[in-house]
Amino acid sequence: MSDHRQDPRRYHFLESGAPEDLVELIEEEAQRVAEYLSEPGRGGLLLCAAAVGAWQRVLGGAGWQVFSEGKQLRQPGYTMHGGYLVPGGSEPADHHWLVVGPEMTLFDPTAGQYAEFGPPALERYVASDGLSFVESRRRRLG
Repeated sequence: MSDHRQDPRRYHFLESGAPEDLVELIEEEAQRVAEYLSEPGRGGLLLCAAAVGAWQRVLGGAGWQVFSEGKQLRQPGYTMHGGYLVPGGSEPADHHWLVVGPEMTLFDPTAGQYAEFGPPALERYVASDGLSFVESRRRRLG
C-alpha cells in the first residue's frame, strides 16, 4: 500500500526483532482484518478487545502460539492488573494486546489509540501479573 493513511498497519506496534514470518503474516492479513473490523458492529480498528480477538484467530489459525495480555476493569472475569501506562499516568489504562510465539513477541494491533502520547514504547506495557511486560516475559521464559 502506498498511502500510509489507508494502511491499517499504521495503528500497529510490533516489537522490533519480531520473527520475519510473523511480520510477513501481519502484512499479508492486515487489510483483511481491517475490513472485518470495519464492518458494522465489529468495533473498528482501534477497539483493542475486538482487534485482539480478530488477530488471535488469524495468528492462531496460521499455527502461531498466541495469547492476549492486558486488562479491562469493566468486564467480569478480566484481571485487575496490566494495560498500557500512558506518560504521566499512575495506573495502566485498560488495554489488550497479543503475545506471539515461543519468544513471546509483543504485537499491539491498536497501539494507534495512544498516538497522542508519542510512539508506542515496550516498557509502557504492563502484563496481567502487574509486572512490566519485559520483566514478566523474562520471568516466564526463565
